[in-house]
Amino acid sequence: MTIHRSLSRRGFLQGSAALAASIPVLGYALPAQYDTLQGRFYKTLKIGMVKVNGSLVDKFRAAKDCGFDGIELSAPGFDIAEVNQAIKEVDFPVDGTVCAGHWGVRHTDPDPAVRAEALKTLKQALRDTHAIGGHTVLLVVGHGKDGTP
Repeated sequence: MTIHRSLSRRGFLQGSAALAASIPVLGYALPAQYDTLQGRFYKTLKIGMVKVNGSLVDKFRAAKDCGFDGIELSAPGFDIAEVNQAIKEVDFPVDGTVCAGHWGVRHTDPDPAVRAEALKTLKQALRDTHAIGGHTVLLVVGHGKDGTP
C-alpha cells in the first residue's frame, strides 16, 4: 500500500526554516572527533615537477616560495641524510613519497619473483619515507593489462 502525501509550499518553507534555524544548535552537539581533520589538507607537489636547477635545498626552497606546504619524493632512491638536511634547512616537509618502481615491477604480475621484488621495493619505500618524516607512500598495485595474454 502506497501513501501519497503532498507537501504544500507553506509546509515546505516552514520545514526549511526550522531546519536552517536548527543547524547552529546541531553543530554544537557534534562530538569533538569531527574536528580531527581540521588543517590536514596541504598543497604539495612531486619533486619532478620542480623545474629548478640546483640542489635539493634549491628545489625545496623554490617549491616553498611558490606557496606549497610540502613535497613528495620517489622512494626508494634518495639519500636520507641529504633529504633530512634539506628539510631542516628550508623548514619544508616531505609529506610522502611515490613508490618508484610500481609501473615496471607490479604486485599483480603473474610471476611470483616479480611480485617478490615489488614487495621488497615497497618495504624499502616505507622505511625510507618513515626515515624522512613522511606519512604516505603512493603505490600503483597493478595495471589493467596484468594477467592478460
